Amino acid sequence: MTGSEGSSFYQIQGGTLPYEAETYVKRSIDWELFDFAKNVHTHNRVCSILAPRQMGKSSLMVRTAKLLTDEGIVCVQINLQGFGVVSSDGSFWYSVLDEVCKNIDELLVLDSQENSVLFKLEKYWESHFSYQLSVISYQLSVPLSVCAA
Repeated sequence: MTGSEGSSFYQIQGGTLPYEAETYVKRSIDWELFDFAKNVHTHNRVCSILAPRQMGKSSLMVRTAKLLTDEGIVCVQINLQGFGVVSSDGSFWYSVLDEVCKNIDELLVLDSQENSVLFKLEKYWESHFSYQLSVISYQLSVPLSVCAA
């Protein structure tokens, strides 16, 4: 095969390998990341995969997301490069939240209210962020009411 013929079974010229790709080389990080992500009862966990270009980071993400989904875990994939340059921490986290909501919106398949993604997200949000949101709401409403007067 010459270089002009394109990719063969064994050679992919860049990009993410599909989950079913027979050429994907499984590594210990595959199971380590899956086990780490599957532990949903531990809060505030972050995992960063750092590796040079073309080393399989995106393929690892696709495979891990598929395994988590097969376990019944809602998995949202976000490409942080798509945010470009972010002017502040606040705008970064609002962008992340917006992206999460867009992804979850695509996953809303309701079989019953208690089992729906929306219901679980709403309960999680209320239990973890309701106080912060009420403070933010108050802080925003006071200046706005003064401006309106």
